[in-house]
Amino acid sequence: MEKKKLFCIKCDEKTDYVLKSIDIVHVIKGENITLKNIEIPHCSVCGEQLSDLDIEENHFEMALNKYRADKSLLMPVDIKKIREQYGLSQRAFARALGFAESTINRYELGALQDSTHNSILLLSKQPRNFLTIAMQNKEKLSENEIEQIYNKTKELDMEDRAQGLIERGMTVIENDAIKRLELMVIGLSKSIDNIEKLLNRVSVKQEPLVSNFTQFLGKPLKQPQEDEKASLWDTMAMYSSATENASRKERFRIGR
Repeated sequence: MEKKKLFCIKCDEKTDYVLKSIDIVHVIKGENITLKNIEIPHCSVCGEQLSDLDIEENHFEMALNKYRADKSLLMPVDIKKIREQYGLSQRAFARALGFAESTINRYELGALQDSTHNSILLLSKQPRNFLTIAMQNKEKLSENEIEQIYNKTKELDMEDRAQGLIERGMTVIENDAIKRLELMVIGLSKSIDNIEKLLNRVSVKQEPLVSNFTQFLGKPLKQPQEDEKASLWDTMAMYSSATENASRKERFRIGR
């Protein structure tokens, strides 16, 4: 698809453009909101910064979202999500909150809410809070809407309670598992200590063991170098070899 050309005031015609990263500033509710390293089209002929409605609208939306984030305001998608969890239309939700009927529609389309409305919307995320707020504005609601709000908030509240119990239960299980693991580690540590003690005792008895092998074979075993000591595993290997080749004795007992 061919890239569209943009009109350049200096060149007085539509030209190709290149994107350059610059910082741009939008003024929102009297505050300067700076967007850094934003790609802006520039004329490929003279270098003049070019205007494009779609690009500018996108940048303005970015500035609005930055303003919302800086002020801890709910995003339009968050407001819509809160409303939809109660299954209400924009008008019914607005009336339940005590707003003008068109207010939620404007907020979901991107209009900025004030701090008071934002606080009410934040409270309404919790079913119990929303039910309380809606009952304060019940004269603006139909009987069917009141019944729907009551049933839905009760259902959601029960789900929240159940989820809370599950999470607390999982925490207990996880803590129990950690304690069991700690006990296993302690037990393993003790086992390792016992094995080390056993190996130390066996190591002390290696010399008598070699002597017994010598008696069994009828000839002296090859002795290790002066500065070496036969390990337990070397001794066991010698025993295995001697046992395979010996036919004159049926049994051999260490220490005889």
